[in-house]
Amino acid sequence: MKRSYFLACIILAFSLPMLVSCLKQDDEIHFEQLNELEVFPTVQWAVVKDPYVAARKEGGYDSVVLSSLRKGDLVQIEGNCTVKVESPNKKDRIEEWYAVSGGWVPASSLVIYTSYRRALTAQKQMLKE
Repeated sequence: MKRSYFLACIILAFSLPMLVSCLKQDDEIHFEQLNELEVFPTVQWAVVKDPYVAARKEGGYDSVVLSSLRKGDLVQIEGNCTVKVESPNKKDRIEEWYAVSGGWVPASSLVIYTSYRRALTAQKQMLKE
């Protein structure tokens, strides 16, 4: 009696997963549509790391402000340049600026990423803080 009960339990334990796996599952696989620029290897993306950043008409602090960006904004890099910045103590320095959709932004205000997905993940983490 004990042996037949034990054998029935073993058969049930091995056959139950097979029966359950044959049930129809309602899970659909959804593929996310990506923009061509999101996966293009030469396109760079950036996340603004400063609370507010002025986007200017040209690279440099003397240029007119066109718009502003806020911390966590995700932007595509469209170009870059280096600008000679004059400081009050007569020691000039070279600063890198990036062109984004709103204007030119200093590199010190951005975190640059090589892929859209990495930038998106960084943006989400930055906005949680």
